[in-house]
Amino acid sequence: MALKEIKTGYFAKTKVYSDNGYRPYSISRITPKGCKCGEIKDLAPSWELLKGYKNGTITSGDYTSKYWQMLSSKDVEILLKEKLITLTPEEKGIVLLCYEKNPEDCHRSILASYCNQKFNMKIEEYDLQKDKNINKDEDKDEYEQIELDL
Repeated sequence: MALKEIKTGYFAKTKVYSDNGYRPYSISRITPKGCKCGEIKDLAPSWELLKGYKNGTITSGDYTSKYWQMLSSKDVEILLKEKLITLTPEEKGIVLLCYEKNPEDCHRSILASYCNQKFNMKIEEYDLQKDKNINKDEDKDEYEQIELDL
């Protein structure tokens, strides 16, 4: 049996991930209406942390530090492995989703780094450029980024 992968990505490409053998999971506080994905809300930053970061009262460094601290209080490795063991033999892995198109602007890259360092789990951003199965229609964003009233 092939080793299952964990990737990160953003909601707008949910259909692309699904069509290419990955099961999508939201790691955000709010999942877009109509998005066909599971949820792992325990991996989403708290409302307070999001609010502080979006309003500029928490720096990027503090956001990373506080999110890392939040993750250390959760059973992150178990949460992810529970999702992996439910995959069918045909599925390649899971994709952890949030809103930001750029992974560097988002908590998903912090989560990937955390899992890499703490559990030696290789989690990378899904490479849309490398995927040859994407047609022109799928290259359009399916969901718009939403603004949260915080």
